[in-house]
Amino acid sequence: MADSTYTPATYRKDGGNTHVIASGGTLSVESGGTVTLDSGSAITSSGGYLSVCEGVSITEDGSGTSYTGTIEIPAGAIVHDIGFTNTVLWDGTSASLEIGDDDDDNGWFEATDLKATDLVVGEVLSAADDGAWGGKNGAYLTTAGPRGRVTSGVDSGWYYGAASEVIFLVTPGAADGSAGRSFGWVRYSVPTFVASTNV
Repeated sequence: MADSTYTPATYRKDGGNTHVIASGGTLSVESGGTVTLDSGSAITSSGGYLSVCEGVSITEDGSGTSYTGTIEIPAGAIVHDIGFTNTVLWDGTSASLEIGDDDDDNGWFEATDLKATDLVVGEVLSAADDGAWGGKNGAYLTTAGPRGRVTSGVDSGWYYGAASEVIFLVTPGAADGSAGRSFGWVRYSVPTFVASTNV
């Protein structure tokens, strides 16, 4: 007979609609197992925080005169990195990348050639690593260390007090290329801030 005085560290409640992993419990996904979230699902955190990585893909298709990928940054977020890489070089007349936001269109990275030496296949632009700026760092990235955007009383460095976005913009010289394949990403978290104790 089961011990009814014992509550396991993982259990179902609400008629089976909620599965609880209590203190000391573990969710283990074995080899070959997956956790799937359908479109419209959300992972939320109370008392902790989740690290999120969102990305955009940009494909040269011979018809566009600008290619834009936008990643929304929620209020209260701390950005950990902004990155970009090519898997295939662009082959049109020219192709210039800028990474910025709604305040400065090239605040993170200035005009970067996606056809040649600025960012060849296998190289990565990374805002978090000053060795991976390629000399193309914008005003938000300084040799004293990444500082990010500054909005008095709201945003400072990697901290975004108000919702914003990171914008990846590729501008070709003409709509005449069809090879380029690139990926940009932003890694951020929205921590739970605990107020200080003042004495």
